[in-house]
Amino acid sequence: MRSSILAALLMVTPAAWAQQNSDDGTGEPPRPLPSIGIDRLLSPGSGSRLALERTPGGKDRETWLREFSEARAEVAELESRVAATQDEMRNLSRGNWSYAPAGGGQPENPEILKRKAQIKRDRQSLEAAGKRLRELEVEASLAGVPASWIQPPEETLP
Repeated sequence: MRSSILAALLMVTPAAWAQQNSDDGTGEPPRPLPSIGIDRLLSPGSGSRLALERTPGGKDRETWLREFSEARAEVAELESRVAATQDEMRNLSRGNWSYAPAGGGQPENPEILKRKAQIKRDRQSLEAAGKRLRELEVEASLAGVPASWIQPPEETLP
């Protein structure tokens, strides 16, 4: 199958195509093909480069910045929630962190159990948010997004 497609493509060379299309029935001589300079060959798509620079991956600069900002904010918020819940657990247990192997010595305080469940949920959410941020970074890299569109804006010191 591939060889028949390849053979068909090879049969239609530019000269053969021009010869086939030389008589269009109007009696006029065929128009010459436009010449392509070496500069154009070395930079294909140069005519549409400006459009591609504005929307790599189909998104403009503001969209990329917003998506990265939202993803980073979600990761930061979940990290702070995990840290806050861990601090609450430390305060509730008053430093009495005794763990025994094989599940012995489980805390009986229901508030500590709630915090442990909350930490587990938040860590799972944090892992998913981190994965989404990494996938967004890969998408931006493949789309050729400039680094200035990915990095958060530098905060100026007062």
